[in-house]
Amino acid sequence: MMLWTLSMLCAQFSLLGLSFAALALWQLPLLLVFAGAAVGLLLAGGGAMMLWTLFILFAQFSLLAVGGANAVVPEIHRVVVGELGWLSGAQFADLFAIAQAAPGPNVLVVSLIGWHMAGVAGAVVSLLGICLPSSLLSFAVARWWQRVQGGRLALAIERGLAPLTVGLVLAGASSMLQALAPSSAGLLLCAASALLAWRLRLNPLWLLAGGGLMGMLGWV
Repeated sequence: MMLWTLSMLCAQFSLLGLSFAALALWQLPLLLVFAGAAVGLLLAGGGAMMLWTLFILFAQFSLLAVGGANAVVPEIHRVVVGELGWLSGAQFADLFAIAQAAPGPNVLVVSLIGWHMAGVAGAVVSLLGICLPSSLLSFAVARWWQRVQGGRLALAIERGLAPLTVGLVLAGASSMLQALAPSSAGLLLCAASALLAWRLRLNPLWLLAGGGLMGMLGWV
């Protein structure tokens, strides 16, 4: 029942996250009105300090998420688990796995962290925090990028950001491995999954299903 609830939350917040991306590109005033109204109503409902903390925390991460939310997973893990103690390493890894298995953008793990701390209001505020600043930034630079795309400056930025993004994603994978402290069988499964995804271009859902089955059978 808990997994089903989390999956439904992921599905709902994935739609909300995708709507933010669309609004950022086409309807900035509507995005601002919606975000302001949602934050105001949530904060008026009680638990304002925790909600504000969630919003400010993930708003900061939003501006660092070069290449997507997975790029800041190590820093989110360090703050949420190491500094604030909101989750254990195993709990963080569980929420991350559920978010990755659910359809939708990578930011769903942020919604689940918010849900863990402050219920549905925390999930919505956390999603606002991770989506709103980056959406506004995307809106601000979109026209400028269209003008310079293909130029020397744009190519230099792309060359600089590409290896940075890869490094951040690898750091996120390392954080998850450390949080799980897997057995030798788990490490072997991790390496095999990475190899299969790289060489065969398999749909990740098949790898997730295979990993889940091996876990159910007690092989890892």
